[in-house]
Amino acid sequence: MNPAKIDFVSEAFRANPLPYFESIHGQPIEKNPSIGCWVLSRHEQVLFALNNPHLFSSSGMGQAFVTRIPELLPFFQTPSLIALDPPDHAVLRRRAPSASYPKNLKSFEGVIEDVCTALLRNLQQETPVEFVEAFAMPLPVTVIATMLGIDARDMGHFKRWSDHLIGLGYTAVMPEGPERQARIEAVAESQQQFWTYLQEHLANRPVDREPDLIDQIISPELDQPLSTEEILIFIRLLLVAGNETTTNLLSLAILNAIRFPEIWKQVQADPGLCEGFIEETLRYSSPALNVFRITREPVTIDGTPIPAGERVCLFLAAANHDPQVYASPQDFILQRLERKHLAFGHGIHHCLGVRLARMEAVAALRQLCSMDFHLADNDIPWLESILARGPKALWVQTSKGGRA
Repeated sequence: MNPAKIDFVSEAFRANPLPYFESIHGQPIEKNPSIGCWVLSRHEQVLFALNNPHLFSSSGMGQAFVTRIPELLPFFQTPSLIALDPPDHAVLRRRAPSASYPKNLKSFEGVIEDVCTALLRNLQQETPVEFVEAFAMPLPVTVIATMLGIDARDMGHFKRWSDHLIGLGYTAVMPEGPERQARIEAVAESQQQFWTYLQEHLANRPVDREPDLIDQIISPELDQPLSTEEILIFIRLLLVAGNETTTNLLSLAILNAIRFPEIWKQVQADPGLCEGFIEETLRYSSPALNVFRITREPVTIDGTPIPAGERVCLFLAAANHDPQVYASPQDFILQRLERKHLAFGHGIHHCLGVRLARMEAVAALRQLCSMDFHLADNDIPWLESILARGPKALWVQTSKGGRA
């Protein structure tokens, strides 16, 4: 299949992109009408773009879509870290040097373990349970909220606000009509609520609080402290990134446990394999679908010229299935030797919270492998996003298994 023929907003693609990966490699680079972007799908193409920010501007992470929705421009006047290019990107990273995790991340291992243990009880039911709400979402939201000194009881709001942000690109490329307009209005309302919530939290933090991640972000030791708006944008980024990736990763991991029961039995017999299971889930089911760039000057890739100022989709999930990099890419191989996946990006925009995400996912899986999972509803609703992939809801039937 030619990259131009993929409908990135279709339900079929979101539910099962694997057939598209299998047919896309070896095809010429073309512009995709469903998202209005040139699509780079091979591993070396995507890596080249990620490694060359002087050619591919990260402003594409916002400009590529927000400019299509004028009503939302007031919420994105100041770009976040993921939409900045050098030298501004490096300046912000230096001004918030520890903003991806506490100075001693290992100190949170006990917190993560305790949260996993408490949430596991939600799954120990005789009737079907919705895994995203019961486990996959509350784990990362509780952890990142604790790090930020924010009340984790508001996690339902965080998830809703995050989903609207992650789905912004999807909304932007929808055809004009009542459904698109309704989504735009919902996004605008949720972002106003999100912004107001963060402003109030920042203004009303207790003086006698325990030091938290926000203290690191606004540290007076920095030569150039962040402005209030930059602090709020950074907190918003951490809340969104700190829950979306891990939530989707855990849900996709359990889907893989269901789809590959023999492999899951191996993990149950030897929890030391949990790390490999998570890494292969990151490659095979990549919770990050795409990132976007804008060409800063004319560039030619594999013989295809792309003019300056063009939107470019870096198809991370397809790159993770490139047969030139991965043997049998359509197979889920627990002890795969190739660990070059791009699920966390690469280069200057490599995921800030990668260590935390891996720690959460592996800790969770070590406890989850004490259980067997079966789908209770085959009709899985998927996130409406062209950036991320994961189930909005995952109904499962659980039973005691593994290391019983």
